[in-house]
Amino acid sequence: MPANIGMILEFVTDKPKIICSVRDYNSVRSSYEQLFLRNNRDDFSGSLYETEMNRNIYGVEYAKSLDSEMFLFVDYDELVDDTKAQLSKIDTFIGLDEFSYDLNCIENKHQESWSVDKLDGMHDVRETVSRRHL
Repeated sequence: MPANIGMILEFVTDKPKIICSVRDYNSVRSSYEQLFLRNNRDDFSGSLYETEMNRNIYGVEYAKSLDSEMFLFVDYDELVDDTKAQLSKIDTFIGLDEFSYDLNCIENKHQESWSVDKLDGMHDVRETVSRRHL
């Protein structure tokens, strides 16, 4: 992550705005394991996905240690429980005027396919902001 931030500062902008979604380790792991099981897979442990999950968690912890204004940490539970307030924080953080979001009928117009990885549902977007009951 330090190298990534260095490249952003050198080649993109000297004032980056990076939004980090945050969720506790056990919930993230459980979510991945359930995704794998829904796709008739039991190989999450030791997979590249587990490695990537751990690397991302390290990245968030590293970002928190920097105590920098370039990061906004958005907690998953707060995003689900009070979506409008969290979107307002994001708008303010990136310098956008506050916007009135319609959260009653969310539509994904660009569905991704993860069938190559045999992980259908990896990035499904539901019609409302809610937790998937595992």
